[in-house]
Amino acid sequence: MNDKFLDATLLTPMQVTSLSDSAHVDILVSLDRMVIQSKTNIKPFNYLFMATRDVSLNTVWRIFDVKADTLLTQFQYNDSLYWEKYSTKSFDAVKNELPKLEERLPEIAEVLGERISPILSPHWESVSRPYFSSGSYRMLHAVDCIRQDDWEGAAILWKDEFDKGFGKSVYHAAMNMILYAEYLQNPNEALVWCEKAEKAMKDRSSRVTVYDRWLLESWKQILKVRSAEFEMLKIYLNDPKN
Repeated sequence: MNDKFLDATLLTPMQVTSLSDSAHVDILVSLDRMVIQSKTNIKPFNYLFMATRDVSLNTVWRIFDVKADTLLTQFQYNDSLYWEKYSTKSFDAVKNELPKLEERLPEIAEVLGERISPILSPHWESVSRPYFSSGSYRMLHAVDCIRQDDWEGAAILWKDEFDKGFGKSVYHAAMNMILYAEYLQNPNEALVWCEKAEKAMKDRSSRVTVYDRWLLESWKQILKVRSAEFEMLKIYLNDPKN
């Protein structure tokens, strides 16, 4: 009959210190509230019976910098999960097909962990990037290198094309070098190649397509954000302990 679990109360300084000392950590992540609500619906569905279970999550999180004795941030995260079953027998039969909430708690915790971890910590995301594959023999041979996962070989050909090519292939090669720099996880170098591609476009303004201009500008804006993020991540990426 106690409803205090609905409150999200700050850890006391003594609790923060105790937890930090016992775990030997500098940053403490606290899950201060987790409310799970489940709703089961059963209804006829054509010639079948359908049962659904909707589970909603409400959580509150806080992050403490233990060394500075500071609350860094606090936020609320809500989410939902969904189960669905069908039966030809009866309402009771289809209800029994649904997994019990208690049995699904580990799965709920796993989903919550997967979705909350990108908020709490640095992480990598996969993205799609285009590259140009037509033009001179160097551009065509670079495609073979990419198919063999030989990025260094492709980069040599693209650089050569940028220096010795003509027409669209010059800025296309520069844009492919943007991709290569991203592959090396170097957004700052990618931005350098953005500038080179822009200059090559200006030198050939009458031959540049609208799509190529849009693609380069969009990519440049993305790289500016990535570059700023990369600077913040250097403390983690350069630390041999991480």
